[in-house]
Amino acid sequence: MNQIAEYLEKSPTVRVWVRINQSATIITLAVAIGAFTVAYIKFNEDRIKTDEDRISKAWDTVTKMAGKGSNGGQVNAIQILVKNGVSLDRIDLRNTYLVGANLKGASMRAANLSGANLTGANLQGSNLSGANLDGAKFYNSNLGGAMFDGASLISTRLAFAKVDISLILAKSLQNTDLTGVNFVLEDAEGNNDFGSFNDTIAEAPNADGRQRLIDQSCANSKFGAKQDRLLTRNKTT
Repeated sequence: MNQIAEYLEKSPTVRVWVRINQSATIITLAVAIGAFTVAYIKFNEDRIKTDEDRISKAWDTVTKMAGKGSNGGQVNAIQILVKNGVSLDRIDLRNTYLVGANLKGASMRAANLSGANLTGANLQGSNLSGANLDGAKFYNSNLGGAMFDGASLISTRLAFAKVDISLILAKSLQNTDLTGVNFVLEDAEGNNDFGSFNDTIAEAPNADGRQRLIDQSCANSKFGAKQDRLLTRNKTT
């Protein structure tokens, strides 16, 4: 047996066969890695193409249903756009049905949402700077962490909604319905940093007084004198 083992060990033929076998294994492994890489690239390309198709179809639906007072798929479509990080800046959705839509973190700067129905919608951390929200319905909606700088909220319905205190930076709150509003100061993730602002609003003797207090705090410039006085007043209570 020892002689056979020594023969096989020293045999050039056996050595060549072993090396060929090792090379074949390496080649097979390289081919497998190459095939996996190609498949992975193809998978990503297909996924990107699928996402692009989904976004394109969502845009088509939102465009088609803009201004409609009932849900024809636009609620799900606009959620797809927001989920994929698509900007909705300057979008025109006046009088559009968006009840219960999850628009968390949406960028809707200078958008036209006048008359839109967003009852029960989630706009946590959304950017509504410069947006036209006149006459829109936000009953029982979540607007915590939202940005309202320069937005117009004439006759907007915010009853029983959760609203970020940045509302005082809006351009106009004329005739805005603030019944039962829960004012908060939150970040984009919903962490409350200023829950005591409700106390300041509560100092108003009646609904008209509360409305005047909010209206008088509005200004086009951020952190203007009126806002500073209101915030300072709250900090000293």
